[in-house]
Amino acid sequence: MTAGPPVRIALTISSGASLGAYEAGATAGLVVALQRLNERDARDGRPASVVLDAIGGTSAGAMVGLLAGRCLLAGLDPVAVLHEGWVRRASLRRLTRGRSDAPLTMAGIHEDTVALLEPRDRWGRRAHRVADATRQRRPVEFTVGLGNLQGLTSRIDGTAGGPVHSGLSHVDRADFTLRPDDDRDRYVCPERSSPLDAAIASMSHPALFDPRPLDRRPDEQGYRRAGVENFPGSGHFWYADGGTLVRHPLGATLDAARRSDRRAWAGEPGPGDGPAPHRVHVLVHPHTAPPGDDGRWTDPDRRPAWSDTFVRMVTTLPVESLYADLRGIEAVNARLHRLDEVAGALASRLDADAVRELRRTLREAGGVGSRVPVTTEVVSPLRLLQQPGGERPPAGQERVPDLLAGEFLLRFGGFGGRAFRHSDFVLGWQSLQAWLPDALARAGLPEAAVAAAVAAVDERDVRHRERGRRGQAALGDVPLRTRLRMAAVLAHGARSVLSDVLRGRSRDR
Repeated sequence: MTAGPPVRIALTISSGASLGAYEAGATAGLVVALQRLNERDARDGRPASVVLDAIGGTSAGAMVGLLAGRCLLAGLDPVAVLHEGWVRRASLRRLTRGRSDAPLTMAGIHEDTVALLEPRDRWGRRAHRVADATRQRRPVEFTVGLGNLQGLTSRIDGTAGGPVHSGLSHVDRADFTLRPDDDRDRYVCPERSSPLDAAIASMSHPALFDPRPLDRRPDEQGYRRAGVENFPGSGHFWYADGGTLVRHPLGATLDAARRSDRRAWAGEPGPGDGPAPHRVHVLVHPHTAPPGDDGRWTDPDRRPAWSDTFVRMVTTLPVESLYADLRGIEAVNARLHRLDEVAGALASRLDADAVRELRRTLREAGGVGSRVPVTTEVVSPLRLLQQPGGERPPAGQERVPDLLAGEFLLRFGGFGGRAFRHSDFVLGWQSLQAWLPDALARAGLPEAAVAAAVAAVDERDVRHRERGRRGQAALGDVPLRTRLRMAAVLAHGARSVLSDVLRGRSRDR
């Protein structure tokens, strides 16, 4: 029986375009494991031993996180829901369904997601349900990273008598609390300010989709408290994909985790009052391989191609942000450890109340008053390459990007075929399988609980089918019909750009 407060998991799911299929596979495996632990705890009559109480995501990660939270709280099968959403339905054909000035449209994605939040079979009966005992009974704090097209201005006071400046940031986010008793309407209403609307706005990559408006009037006071000076009279902002803008994706999820901690600490020890809750931050990210020195970026006599350089810079920006956040977490952990050492050294000279007050004071002085140590874990394809005795990739597929089928076309290649997306979904599932046993043991769960969670994942029939892994896919592997559709999408985008240019010229005359 697990003593004390439960292990609390905060989950961040990065941006990834069609590689959302990989993230969906890994996240589905995590939810399956948690559902088995919930069922086991309920059967034995004890409180939950593990709680996933914070989810943060940007772009594709926002939609994966929304569906995962719904599955965990409502008792839905995450494999069925996330596979349906990211493998079967996330096709180029559906992304062109509807009229739009942009090359692609989110109309079909919105419709499909509404259906997946309360799945039904062809006869209208409730589908993809699991046992009620698997449901999580604690709320989930859900945060979505966004790119604010207007920009947010705030006052920056000068120091030492210097001038006052006006700061500008296009980084924004939307926060929600998802509860076990929420019905589907809580995810889709009210219009323009629901969790689903925020997730779709976060997915709207400016190169392919129209921007999306969100009604931020319910959050106006939060903007004012944060010092935002240009909150609009309409209360609305237009948004696009925030994946390349959100500089602290892990930080937003940790903020959500702290909100959850403050709620959970009612009746439990808080910071400085005793043993802190065990907080584990899990990052699902398909790009965490160390760079291999094949000479492409180090040989002075081998000039990189312009196209390769462009792709390299575009795809490395989000990774830089994630690693910066990981380093920040390590720095806070080190500071907390040092402050506790100081308090412990003085404990023999003070009574218990004085020690608690000292800890609080030291934490406040160190700027970590409400924080707890965080263990960081990463789920990525690198787990498969590092797994001793595990399945090795085929010859020539030793780099992480080569394991991913949807990596090409700036990570949008997976929308070109279901086989690509299924391959990446399975790759995500296998990455979770490789990570799960040791991670749960490191979190302090009993051996029997770890075995039950691992068995729940191993029992599911998630595997490559007859065509196997589709890593190292390229445009030539896309079916001809889909390539023609891609060409039509590009032509539509070119027409829209030309039309905008001509309209702009006519206005200037």
